[in-house]
Amino acid sequence: GKVTDNASKANGGGICTSEKCQVKLAGTSLIQNTAAEFGGGLLLQGYGSVLNYSSGQVSGNRAKTGGGLFISTNTTLNMTGGDVNKNHATDTGGGI
Repeated sequence: GKVTDNASKANGGGICTSEKCQVKLAGTSLIQNTAAEFGGGLLLQGYGSVLNYSSGQVSGNRAKTGGGLFISTNTTLNMTGGDVNKNHATDTGGGI
């Protein structure tokens, strides 16, 4: 599936998680999403949250920090395959 062309005035333009969230994305593309602050494509937050991401594409997303993905402290990213490219951050972490 695809999560495309979404926007947030705060965080997580495409997807935004919360406490102890278990997210599994397989073959999912996060494309052309925008967040004003953190995580243009996806923001993983909340103590103990886990993102299992495989065989997808994270591309063309924009945010102040974490253009493609923003992975907060005390969370876990397990990424197998896939591409992270052409994302943009105005501060830090263009891709992740």
